Amino acid sequence: MSIPTPTLDVTVLKHTPSGEPVEGYRLDEEHPAPFKASRWSLAPGFTSDWDQHDVIELWFVSAGTGIVSHGGVTFRVNTGDAVYMPSRTRHRVHNDGTEPITLFSAWWAPEKGDANRG
Repeated sequence: MSIPTPTLDVTVLKHTPSGEPVEGYRLDEEHPAPFKASRWSLAPGFTSDWDQHDVIELWFVSAGTGIVSHGGVTFRVNTGDAVYMPSRTRHRVHNDGTEPITLFSAWWAPEKGDANRG
């Protein structure tokens, strides 16, 4: 018996300020995921637009370095780091390195009564 393999739908959601595509990932309807995801890069010297939304978001830095600002705090991130952003937390990243910074982002709606809801 073979296990069905989900189909991954990849679409360009938008472009970063440095022109790279933000690739959105979605599994097929037969294999729904409880989150949405994207992968994106930002060229050296560029800063992402400020973002703020109702969903909870988690960034994984897969390459590069940068400065993240969120919730009134600013800190350095490096390859392998993860950044958790509660719902309605304003956030962005600046690439102050010499190579592109690449992030994988996953986001999901907070559950009713979730303490991480902004």
